[in-house]
Amino acid sequence: MITSKCPECSAAMEEGFIPDYSHAQILQLAWQRGPAEPSKFLGMSKGIKVHAENQLKVTAKRCTRCGYLKLYALPQVE
Repeated sequence: MITSKCPECSAAMEEGFIPDYSHAQILQLAWQRGPAEPSKFLGMSKGIKVHAENQLKVTAKRCTRCGYLKLYALPQVE
C-alpha cells in the first residue's frame, strides 16, 4: 500500500521517480528480481545480466517536510 503520509513526521508525501542516466537516454529506475549475475563477453566483465521480464519500475514518495524517501516496485496496472 502506498501511503500519502510520511512514516517519519506525518507530513504529506509526493510521488516521483529516480532517473537512471544511461549512455544515450534517461530511463526510469527498475528493480530486478533475483541476485545480481555477472555478465562476461570473451572472459571480460561486461556489467551484470538483466532480464526485462523480471523487472518492475521503481516509483518513489518523498516527504514534503523532512525529505524522507520511500521506494516502491509495484506491478504494472493496465
